[in-house]
Amino acid sequence: TIHRNRVHGVHVTGEGNGTIKDNDIFQNLLAGVYIESGSNPTICHNRISNGLGTGVTIADDGEGVIEDNDIFLNKLCGVEVKSGARPMVRVNRIYEGVGVGIRVGKDGGGKFMDNQIYRNSHAGVVVEWGCAPHFEGNAIFEGETDGVNCSSYSTATFVGNLISRNTLMGVVVTRHANPTFRNNTVSENMRCGFQVAASGRGVYEGNDVCQNHEAGFLIESDGCPLIDKENRIHSGRAEGILLKDGNGVVRGNRIYGNKKAGLKIEGGRALIRKNMIYSSEAEGCHISSNSMPRLERNDLFYNQRCALLVDNGAHPQVRKNLVRDGKSDGIVIGPGGLGEYEGNRIFMNANVGFKVHCDGAPIVHDNAINNGNGSGLCLLPGAMGQFSENIIAGNYGDQICVEGNSLGGDNGDLTFDNNMIDWTNQPSFRLPELRHIIREQGSKAFLEQRVTDMLPDLSSGSAASSSRTASRLRSAGNKIKNSVIMFGGKTGAPKKQYGSVASTVENESLLGKSGQSVKWLAGLD
Repeated sequence: TIHRNRVHGVHVTGEGNGTIKDNDIFQNLLAGVYIESGSNPTICHNRISNGLGTGVTIADDGEGVIEDNDIFLNKLCGVEVKSGARPMVRVNRIYEGVGVGIRVGKDGGGKFMDNQIYRNSHAGVVVEWGCAPHFEGNAIFEGETDGVNCSSYSTATFVGNLISRNTLMGVVVTRHANPTFRNNTVSENMRCGFQVAASGRGVYEGNDVCQNHEAGFLIESDGCPLIDKENRIHSGRAEGILLKDGNGVVRGNRIYGNKKAGLKIEGGRALIRKNMIYSSEAEGCHISSNSMPRLERNDLFYNQRCALLVDNGAHPQVRKNLVRDGKSDGIVIGPGGLGEYEGNRIFMNANVGFKVHCDGAPIVHDNAINNGNGSGLCLLPGAMGQFSENIIAGNYGDQICVEGNSLGGDNGDLTFDNNMIDWTNQPSFRLPELRHIIREQGSKAFLEQRVTDMLPDLSSGSAASSSRTASRLRSAGNKIKNSVIMFGGKTGAPKKQYGSVASTVENESLLGKSGQSVKWLAGLD
């Protein structure tokens, strides 16, 4: 028993070696065991506890093997490594400390393998001040704050660790720290799995990030991680990845089964590439708050709401993604949503393939929108945007649906040019020859007039004898004339055909073909 010393319990210095085994070391004023000056002892099978300082400190180029010890209830930290020390710390139980479980400070290093680090009052592991330790196969759990905290230019490596059930974050990376996390399980933490903030960096590969109470990854305050190569971010109670004014690269991951959006971006210029984002209980991806990310070659499918929602001034570049098999809409541009959408394949969604709300203004070019259960393209009242060279075909609803948008040909904020649209399937048309409800002239806007009733011919029958009917049909004829005026047509074209189903407007450049006769529809409502 080594206890109640006014300095260290055991002090190994001057290149000392030896073995310290099967001792009770407790209630010492400073460290229970202090190793320094190139010493290389073996510390094993001891109980090191209740110190007023640290349990074990290795400093000043010290080394040593710290193996199979119980290190607990120490005031500062269980194990401290600093000043060039490089120990091997393995198969220890480091728990219930008043401070940190393991702290690696300035220029510290070493290997930490197969330890259990749990129920400490502060973080389970702290790495800081440029240190570069290696942690492998450790269980870091049930801490009263964070599981792992990396800061201040540290470059630690974490491989195959379990980081779970901590009161705050599983892992925090801040202040230019640049760690590597590979093949770890980060789960069931009371807040986020990973937080990368305040210019934190790092490489994250092959991790299983699941069942955390907040986002799997939270990237904020100029955090810039590389989240790469088969991370599985799933089954969380909030977002899979949440970027708040963060940057970085998210590439080649599987993001699925989260309660909120699989990926939510609120600011920043992240690159999101070659990910599978699926089975979210909300949106697959939600982009807002003036964000300017790039989404390229992702596969978004089986999401509960829409695959992609863009609103509130966001301006993403969305290219060559698969947007498919959604349980609602494919891509939705909400109020204030902008962005460029090019080369995407949008198919087999349960509702609308591409929907634009009021004040949304996307640039939509060279996309294929097909085989959906609803409309291909839906423009709600006040929608804007540029639509060119898209293929819209094979949808079970209308290929294009324009709800309440009667801005006419002078609306330069809504343009439609050289799109390929299959008009043979447009269920809202009553008769095949009446299918061109939606019209364009060059790059001008759409006009829709819904058919509510068929207009009879006034030239014969009982309709001609009814002054009330004649008055209503004259009003319908005026609607036809107004429609022609809005698209620059000839106002004199209808000649006393108030009751005709349609009037002919000649020499108009409609649907990209000049000289085509067009039938305008007029309802009685």
